[in-house]
Amino acid sequence: MKSYRRPRNQSLVLPVRTWLAAGSAVVLFSSAVTLAILNRQGHPLPDHVRHVVTDIVSPVIAALSSPADLFRYVGDRTEQLMQLDEENIRLRDQNAALLHWQTVARRLQTENETLRQLLNVKASPEYRFTTARVVTGSASIFSHTLLLSEGIGDGIVEDQAVITDEGLVGRIIEAGATSAQVLLMTDINSRLPVEIEQTGEKAILAGDNTQRPLLQLANDKLRPAIGQRIVTASDGGVFPAGFVVGEIASIEKNQIRIQPYVNGSRLAFVRTISLKQP
Repeated sequence: MKSYRRPRNQSLVLPVRTWLAAGSAVVLFSSAVTLAILNRQGHPLPDHVRHVVTDIVSPVIAALSSPADLFRYVGDRTEQLMQLDEENIRLRDQNAALLHWQTVARRLQTENETLRQLLNVKASPEYRFTTARVVTGSASIFSHTLLLSEGIGDGIVEDQAVITDEGLVGRIIEAGATSAQVLLMTDINSRLPVEIEQTGEKAILAGDNTQRPLLQLANDKLRPAIGQRIVTASDGGVFPAGFVVGEIASIEKNQIRIQPYVNGSRLAFVRTISLKQP
């Protein structure tokens, strides 16, 4: 039977390791004792050794702590970014609300200015005014009308004149309980009694679905001039007299066209005029 033998060089390795470990322990213990004795005696060597060890160990500690600092930094930055995102959402909501109220304020300012201008309109004491809001407007080749938010319950009736602070708009053609329809003076079905302010000559303002209605003079022999102002006439006892309509803009081939002072497609409020009841 073959016997097992440990190789000679391997048998020598274990004692050498043992002696090295034992020797290292003795050296470290002796060094620690020596440094402790020297430290009690006030010798500077222990402090020098401590400084050297600190210099050697500090980079290692710093290297080991860097990942932790990095993770901590990333965590802090992530939390800050989340807070900033929430703040941005809150600011966007506030900005949207402010823009909404700014729009409301501007609209109210415009409406107030329009109403103040309407209050400056003067008329004879026998007439009564009713202010109405324009709901919708229609301007096409077939019809030029406005829909008002007030009706018979507010004192609006058919054939009332409709004006703004700038001049005549048209007349009421339909009146319901809470709404009314205005026929603009530019509509093809509109016929209004007017006169030339400078001469007092009577005429009919006839719409033809263009922005410049026709002036039909009662006396064909008259020769009006461009720039003369046209005002309402009281013929028929329906319209009040003296409200401005527009001015003569062109005279071509016996056609006299008037440029109205009021643009009927850009109105927010109007006023109706009626005779006061005795």
